[in-house]
Amino acid sequence: KLNNKLYYETRLSQGGYHYYSAKYILPVGLLFNENITKLSFEDFSNCFEYQNAVYNSLTGDSDLFIKTTPEIKDEKYSVNGKDYFGNKSDEENICKLTTSIRISNDSVVYLQLYRGEENKCFIRDITVNGKKLIVPNASKNYGKNTRFPVGFNNNILEIGCFGNEVVELVFNIVNGNAKNPVLYSMDLQKMQTLCENSVKNDYKVSSDSISLSVSSVSDNKILFIPLTYEDEWECTVNGEPTKPVCILNNFIGIKADKGENNIQLTYSHRSVYLNAVLTALCFFLAAALLSAENKLKRVPKFVTSLMSIAFVSIFIVTAVVLYLVPVLYFAFALGYGAY
Repeated sequence: KLNNKLYYETRLSQGGYHYYSAKYILPVGLLFNENITKLSFEDFSNCFEYQNAVYNSLTGDSDLFIKTTPEIKDEKYSVNGKDYFGNKSDEENICKLTTSIRISNDSVVYLQLYRGEENKCFIRDITVNGKKLIVPNASKNYGKNTRFPVGFNNNILEIGCFGNEVVELVFNIVNGNAKNPVLYSMDLQKMQTLCENSVKNDYKVSSDSISLSVSSVSDNKILFIPLTYEDEWECTVNGEPTKPVCILNNFIGIKADKGENNIQLTYSHRSVYLNAVLTALCFFLAAALLSAENKLKRVPKFVTSLMSIAFVSIFIVTAVVLYLVPVLYFAFALGYGAY
């Protein structure tokens, strides 16, 4: 089950699965300072520092995530000749690290593992206040896994929620040492205040558009829209055309000035229309080529050659636009952390 300090469990339950809703929800239409357009994940040492910069751009407040340096109580090293599944393997250096952290306010503690240049470091198991931590995963041993990191969690693990206490942590680290685990805590009161103080904006959503109104107390603000940025999006602010910008690597940002800003965002479908035209041309040229072959004696050879070249060219362009460009864009975005 998920942490009840972060999620509400709903009454829905089916097939052993539980359904939750988040306790901390931000509204649509957040206004950031203009520096949000310059923030890029690649410029920060980890996701927590990146989120702190985003939080500061939104609120002007200090860090939401605080790096927590544990007190090391014991650090023992040993060598093991078997891997995690009990099979024979090369020797592994194991560091049993016993630490503690002091948490003052109600906070959720997160772990990120620095895996080293060879990417061989991992944690075999973690004990929190005397109890082994179960690490969520997507394999058949779900609910039993203790190894971290696993494939789908982006190397971020929630250790738990704590308040006004000392938390005892024991890590069994393979091919690493005390420098590999990195801990950050998020103050839940700060998160609660952020949610309560954020203005809720009315908005309407259709299959290819979104409209909303936001009020800004100053100029040069950037409205954050939680939709994937694409050139297909067209925008007007108070009836005037405005070009959206890409912010936070993959989302839509719209410039908002002091006063009321009535936003209309519409997906143009230009590429769909272009692809439809190219497809129609391919069918037309294919039909023309077949017809020309049936009447080959009356059609000059250079005409059929030109038609063949045109058909192949349009087919290649269509294939590139429909298939190659989206795949390359996704690969590029994935490599730069947009997904």
